[in-house]
Amino acid sequence: MKRMKQGDIASLFRRHEAKKNDAASPNTAVVSILAQEQEDIGLPSSPAAAVPPEDVSPVLPPSPPQPPPAPEDVSPVLPPSPPRLAPPPPIYDPDCLPQDPANRLPILSYPTNDQDAVRRAYIIKGPFKPFAHQFKKRKIGTRYRSFNPIWLHHYHWLEYSIKNTAAFCFVCYLFKNKKGKGKGTETFTIGGWRNWNREDALVKHVGGVDSIHNAAQERYNLYMTPNAKIDNVMETVTSLYPTIRDVLISLGEDNSQRGDWPKIHIMVGVLESFDFVFSAHLMFTILGYTNELSECLQRRDQDILNAISLVTVAKNRMQQLRADGWTAFLQKVTLFCNKFGIHVPAMEDVYVPYGRSRRFVPNQTNDDHFRREVYIGVIDQISQELDTRFDEVNMELLSCMAALNPSNLFASFDSNKLLRLAEFYPDDIPSNAFQRLEMQLDNYIDDLRKDDSFKDLNNLVDLSVKLVETQRDKVYDLVYLLLKLVLILPVATASVERAFSAMNSVKNKSRNRLSDSVLDAILCTYIEREVFLKVNEDDVLETFMAIRKRRPDKK
Repeated sequence: MKRMKQGDIASLFRRHEAKKNDAASPNTAVVSILAQEQEDIGLPSSPAAAVPPEDVSPVLPPSPPQPPPAPEDVSPVLPPSPPRLAPPPPIYDPDCLPQDPANRLPILSYPTNDQDAVRRAYIIKGPFKPFAHQFKKRKIGTRYRSFNPIWLHHYHWLEYSIKNTAAFCFVCYLFKNKKGKGKGTETFTIGGWRNWNREDALVKHVGGVDSIHNAAQERYNLYMTPNAKIDNVMETVTSLYPTIRDVLISLGEDNSQRGDWPKIHIMVGVLESFDFVFSAHLMFTILGYTNELSECLQRRDQDILNAISLVTVAKNRMQQLRADGWTAFLQKVTLFCNKFGIHVPAMEDVYVPYGRSRRFVPNQTNDDHFRREVYIGVIDQISQELDTRFDEVNMELLSCMAALNPSNLFASFDSNKLLRLAEFYPDDIPSNAFQRLEMQLDNYIDDLRKDDSFKDLNNLVDLSVKLVETQRDKVYDLVYLLLKLVLILPVATASVERAFSAMNSVKNKSRNRLSDSVLDAILCTYIEREVFLKVNEDDVLETFMAIRKRRPDKK
């Protein structure tokens, strides 16, 4: 029998079924021979018609015994392979998930690995808002009432179930914490809300600043904007300061929020204090000046050449702020406070901390506290962190790496810096190869500057690709080795940082017993998810089925 292709699960099942049929039925070759002999003597081939009458008993000549066919000659006829059907859509396909809230499964009932995918699919679908539906009326008290579709406009999180004739909270369904239980917290997620005569229940569901709904809303906002930068958040806080303050003041005067009044009053007091405004402006200033450096270092395709100059710019900017930036900064904070009626203390007066007893604060002036401790202290910490991470050795390494920059026809090329760069890798480039590297660098730069195909290159990645295309990676092997080491350095450091960041999302309480190999595989697919999204699922299944060493099926 022709050997089936290993790994084809469909042919495996067909082979098994054919063996069962062969064991339960006579040999097909013998049956066909007997039928042919019956036709030669004039008998019907049908088994029912072959039974003669009682008074007629023709004697059939004995048929010679037929030797059974050899096993290798018997090829059971297998049914044709059924057409390969498309795999069913996954459970997180928005078109396969139920639209009506009453038909949905709880988020926590899905597998842990699929919960984020289900949330993403429901966010794509959005809350179910049947504005054109004829809402049924039911008698509440002495009057017939129905759901008011205007509520769907006023509350973005509200959705309506036609099946249960009840209202649900879309945000709480997706991101409500399972620990958030209490009186009335399950109404908008499990049973549904039907008290059409109590519109105030919608306001109570939103609750105060620390309510379960607002906690779910915050998780929803973070999920929708996962890459929100802290400097953008600080800019939003400073630009929306009057709106935030007015909302808190309105909540502090609302009788329905009486239970949260102490917390609201504390928040309004902190928001209107000089300490908060001063700290917010300082944070916004520091993050604003270091924003470009932070983005350059966090990009997947890191541009180390630009990072060198940005590090120098950030260090110089911190020194300028420390030496000459206090007066302009204090003036900016004072103008903001005067605009919104916030008291600005005199710098020569004694510092009075907000919300704390003076007994636990050293006796000092406002100038000592705000200028020396806060302003200069924060700037010195940032400068020290920059000096620690980008010391003289690291800056020299980065400066040597910049000598490989191909932009402007290798304008920054410096053979002395590249020889110094090779000294950082004694295990890869031994000292006895330095003389050959020096001569190879001279030939390398003369050759590439005369080649028109290297004129429009602007980064190291394009340079490495072009060297491989022109097979110069084999001609200038030591230079190409230096280039590979330069390209590996930012990838290695950035990948480690991303792995630790992804660890918080991958290894949660539901996965606290993962083995190292499984965790490594999950982290790889999570960190490089942009690459894995391009892989065909059918190729993954076929590759898995072709693996010989798989766990055997349990019998």
